[in-house]
Amino acid sequence: MPTLVLNGECLSVNAESKHLEIVRRVVEEDGSRHSRKTRVLLIDIDRVIVVGRPMITVPVLQRLMFNGIPCYFTTAHNRWIGSLQPDGNKDAARRILQYQFSGNREFALSTARAIIFDKIRNQRRVLQRLAANRVEALQPEQQRVNAELKRMGRSAMQAESVEELRGLEGHAAAIYFGRLGRFFPPEIPFAVRTRRPPKDAANALLSWTYTIVLGEVECKISKRSLDPCICLFYASHATVYTPCVH
Repeated sequence: MPTLVLNGECLSVNAESKHLEIVRRVVEEDGSRHSRKTRVLLIDIDRVIVVGRPMITVPVLQRLMFNGIPCYFTTAHNRWIGSLQPDGNKDAARRILQYQFSGNREFALSTARAIIFDKIRNQRRVLQRLAANRVEALQPEQQRVNAELKRMGRSAMQAESVEELRGLEGHAAAIYFGRLGRFFPPEIPFAVRTRRPPKDAANALLSWTYTIVLGEVECKISKRSLDPCICLFYASHATVYTPCVH
């Protein structure tokens, strides 16, 4: 899944026949500066992430859209701004049905249960894989976390309200991040999850990754002619919304 990242080091980005020409600022170890041109084939790009305010022209953005390549925008501190996507969101009937179901509390709860169950299950799997790679799968602490997340996943499927699900999601996240820190290398220590802005390198890496995931989710939803702003978990006035990325 090749990703092209354009940031403040990009002096210019130009669209040519079947590729982009990128001019980047290069700073050598002795402090000298010069520019370097790079050509990237459009066929090799799955997405473009624009960080901060690099010099990108409208023809470049149009070329990305013509080639079906979504473009995600974040601030220089990796805060999500929005996305620019190829026009494929044309099924109005599907969105109308989505809006109708968004007010159905029973449907919202049933869907939210499945979402939170999958989220907790995936958190458990991530920790299991990390532990297995380090031959720590049988450690008591790892076993305790596995059992606790498994229990919370089952509880999510039996939750009687979205409020109960929010509590389970938050508790599971605390357990997950509490254990996840064990697997970060010593040179990039992770103690606690912080956002907006992330307060250390480990949190910056997590926020960067979640930003990409958020863009992918929004793009997939829009491609299926659904509205990414109508969700089923976090409540806002009369609407119930789905979980955001942590």
